[in-house]
Amino acid sequence: MLRVGDRVVFAGGAHTVVAISGTVIRLLSAAGQTTVVALGYLLAAEDFELVGARGAEGGPAGVAGDAAGEGGAGGADVGTAPD
Repeated sequence: MLRVGDRVVFAGGAHTVVAISGTVIRLLSAAGQTTVVALGYLLAAEDFELVGARGAEGGPAGVAGDAAGEGGAGGADVGTAPD
């Protein structure tokens, strides 16, 4: 599960997941540059690697809500209808 706060390698650099909206992921590089990418594109990238997960949950790669299990700034569960 991909969550806000996770660290990933993508496009040759390390990034932190800073926002999730449906299947759109916003990444922040160590240099402060933001990148917006579709979840499928991110997961299919040859160099994609989850290097620092915020949570200890297992399961298939995908998008999870925030720690409280809600959408909002922490993201939204894929397939969940908006409120």
